[in-house]
Amino acid sequence: MTAIPQYSSPGFFERIRRLCVILPREEKETFVIIKPKSMSSLENERMARLESLEIKRDLLINKMKSLRQEIQTLMEELDKFEVEQNKKKSKLFKAYLDRRNSDTSDGSEETDE
Repeated sequence: MTAIPQYSSPGFFERIRRLCVILPREEKETFVIIKPKSMSSLENERMARLESLEIKRDLLINKMKSLRQEIQTLMEELDKFEVEQNKKKSKLFKAYLDRRNSDTSDGSEETDE
């Protein structure tokens, strides 16, 4: 049997490598801090920061979801690969047994008696 293309391709291992790397470096944002002139501008600044944090939180949640999905996909691919490997092993073992049995029945293998 030939190698399964999806497991022998460099893209498969690249996806595994990406999953092993901790989340990419954080996106840096620049904040300009201006001394507030009134309480309303202070509250506006707080609200802007909260919105920014909520956006970051949503982005991280989406990243986690996509990573979970990627992990699930890789696990399914690994399961398929394992099944294929087990099939290959059983075919090879069966061929070995058939060959050994045919050698024994032909009398080409000597036994100690």
